Amino acid sequence: MYIKHQANFLTNPLYADSQLIVPCIMINANFQRNPDLDRGHRKLKLSGALGIDHINPASWLGDVVVGNVDIAKEYKQGKQDANDVLRKHFGADYVVKWDELFVDSDWDHLRPVGEYIGTSFSPGDDRSEMENERVPIPPLVNPDGPSVSTDEINQALLNTAGESESDDSGVDLGLDLDNYFSDIVDDPHTEDQPEMLKPQQENNLENTAKEEDTVKINDLAGFLVRTKEDVCLCTLLIKEFKKDNQSTPLSAIDVEEQENPNSGITVVDQLMEITQEREETKWQWNKKFLKLVEATAQAKNKQLLLELPSSQIYPLAPEISDPDSSTWAIDFAQLAETTEFTWTMLDPESDDISLFAMQPLNG
Repeated sequence: MYIKHQANFLTNPLYADSQLIVPCIMINANFQRNPDLDRGHRKLKLSGALGIDHINPASWLGDVVVGNVDIAKEYKQGKQDANDVLRKHFGADYVVKWDELFVDSDWDHLRPVGEYIGTSFSPGDDRSEMENERVPIPPLVNPDGPSVSTDEINQALLNTAGESESDDSGVDLGLDLDNYFSDIVDDPHTEDQPEMLKPQQENNLENTAKEEDTVKINDLAGFLVRTKEDVCLCTLLIKEFKKDNQSTPLSAIDVEEQENPNSGITVVDQLMEITQEREETKWQWNKKFLKLVEATAQAKNKQLLLELPSSQIYPLAPEISDPDSSTWAIDFAQLAETTEFTWTMLDPESDDISLFAMQPLNG
């Protein structure tokens, strides 16, 4: 706010930006109370970037969601990829020994020769790196005045206290003016109808979600997938719900509607890539999604999105694990139980097995 508006306070643009901050703070607070709702956001624009925020868009590969990047891991992989490129085009003699090259801890890797790579320099780039000098504070000067002894000060305080006790102002000691006002406020629309003042309470989204028997977006679910001769359970992240004859997607549905095969509700979701933890009792989401088909210019989202009947997904109850950053962890016993249950619900010994949803390789 200060970088944008400087010291121009009480202006219309500043007031508008201040109003925009309020919902952002509330949204951020909701995300902190409900980590399952926070899916991150992609930083795809360089507008407003200063100093070390400069990055080269041509180098964006893989996950660019804010908060998902492991700096140490990506830096190590970047050194390896750079050496692979040098070895391919110039030979093994041009491979760089990074530990020897960047032995100085003060070396700026983003601009090793003094300027940022892939971006143009702007006057505000060094603003965040400048060392601001402290504003000199003038020495405290005590004004000359008549000296007063400690005994005189104590006597003056005693006289003041005595005057306060004898003051007959009509207000009892120990009471404030608020004690004399009623907690009942008359309704301006009626004459004899009082209204009690009640404090406003914030609604906790987590408690509301537990009380309602619903399935909502960003919930996890299981679904049986067949690849050639193998059938396995796949974990899904629900994106939205669609209902027949409704153009607006739904954010949540009742469990009864979700389980009803005749409800006309379909689920748009993404296949999650999960890995097994060392303890071998939980599977953890690595914050990546599986691609179904190769992306095309006409249908980029088809590589990640899958649409299924709501009755063929089975909600899961994951935990929040925190290895490096918050992510989902699903107990192995729950996955095994869900796999057995979903296979039983398909009734594989009957002709209904033909209703098993199919997704061709070409999308």
